[in-house]
Amino acid sequence: MEALDYTRENAQRESESKTLLLMSDIKIATGDLATSARYRHEYDSVSASVVNEGLIKNVQELETQYEVEKKQSRLLKQDLLLAQKSQEALQQRTWLWIMLGGLLVMGLFLFWGFRYYRQRQLLNQKKLEALQTEQENIRLKSMLEGQMLERHRISQEMHDDMGSGLTSIVFISRTLEVQDKAAVRLRQTAEQLIQKMNEIIWIMNYEQDTLDNLVAYMRLQIAEGLDNAGIDYEFTVTETLPALALSQEYRRNLYLSAREAVHNTIKHSGATKVTISIQVTDRLEVIIDDNGRGLEDGKTNSGNGLRNMQRRLEQVGGKFAILSNVKGTRITLTAPLPV
Repeated sequence: MEALDYTRENAQRESESKTLLLMSDIKIATGDLATSARYRHEYDSVSASVVNEGLIKNVQELETQYEVEKKQSRLLKQDLLLAQKSQEALQQRTWLWIMLGGLLVMGLFLFWGFRYYRQRQLLNQKKLEALQTEQENIRLKSMLEGQMLERHRISQEMHDDMGSGLTSIVFISRTLEVQDKAAVRLRQTAEQLIQKMNEIIWIMNYEQDTLDNLVAYMRLQIAEGLDNAGIDYEFTVTETLPALALSQEYRRNLYLSAREAVHNTIKHSGATKVTISIQVTDRLEVIIDDNGRGLEDGKTNSGNGLRNMQRRLEQVGGKFAILSNVKGTRITLTAPLPV
């Protein structure tokens, strides 16, 4: 009985069933059939319960297995869906990269096409500008040639017409039997006009637009003026003169300034010796020294002649300086040479 109670207390149904069967057999052996029948009945109940529990357990196990397999199937479907979505996403990314690559290639083609078109456009524009520049150069060259020819024509007509007329006046005034003041004045005026006309012709002559021609003509005219005045003079010139072309304005202002300076020396200084130095570096410098009495009271800024020289030199970017005392006067004319 204790073993039976123990199995019941610990819910050991199979042991309880076996114990009840054993007790029933024992009661049969002892002749207690009623008690044996009761144990047999309990055995049948416990055995049926054990069988039912086994079935229930098997059913539960089957249900559990079914649920597990169902979950596994659900997980497998989810995995398949995820794999399918991943494959679709991969395909979408692949097509996206293909589209991006196509857009990039198309963009590169468009960029290079635009760049080629732009380069061709710039090249055509440069060709057009070069053609326009060439046409402008041709036009300017033709204009300059026309101006040079016009200058040459005017100087030639002045020399042929006015020069011959003034020369005739000079010769006629010299043949007058009575050389009165009017005849002398007429001859002097004609000679001055001839000189001025020759200067104008020289300035207008484009063949004389060089530095060496300017220095040579300046030296010739200054020497002639000093010779006519009976003043001793000395020239020094830079040995090698650069081959430079000078504008008409530059030659005119430099020559007239130098001539004005020498004219003032002849007229006002009372000098017996004049030294002219022409130096050429990156500029043209004409220095005129005389041994005269100098300007009155050291007035170096008075007189129209001095102001004219200063104005002419300023027009070509040059400057004028004068230094005078009782021992003589130094006039310096300076102008930068064109590059």
